[in-house]
Amino acid sequence: MAQLEQLSTMQAAGLLTTEQFEAAKNKLLGL
Repeated sequence: MAQLEQLSTMQAAGLLTTEQFEAAKNKLLGL
């Protein structure tokens, strides 16, 4: 789950778009 927190932080900082965040999250969760 640390990776998910890192993704969330990156999205909040504007480094990831919502689409990129969702795609990465789904990949992490195996969806």
